[in-house]
Amino acid sequence: MAEALFEIGNVEKHKIKVYESLWTAKVRIWIDDKEMVKTYQIGFNDKSYKFQVGNTEIHEVEIKVGGLITAKFEIFVDGKLISTA
Repeated sequence: MAEALFEIGNVEKHKIKVYESLWTAKVRIWIDDKEMVKTYQIGFNDKSYKFQVGNTEIHEVEIKVGGLITAKFEIFVDGKLISTA
């Protein structure tokens, strides 16, 4: 099981939480405490989830989830890699 918490935005802040269990293949993603993704990811390929986040400060967010032995997360905001876990 792996879990990561990221914050994005300059003026308008948003929290992104990502959870993945390699044991159960469950993936969950929350944005500002609202669950956006609850699914199972079976297989060895990374999967991307894309969202538009913000009201006045709008960002395109892409979350790549994957990993074979250990869970891996990559967070892109407006096309730029901002964090990995």
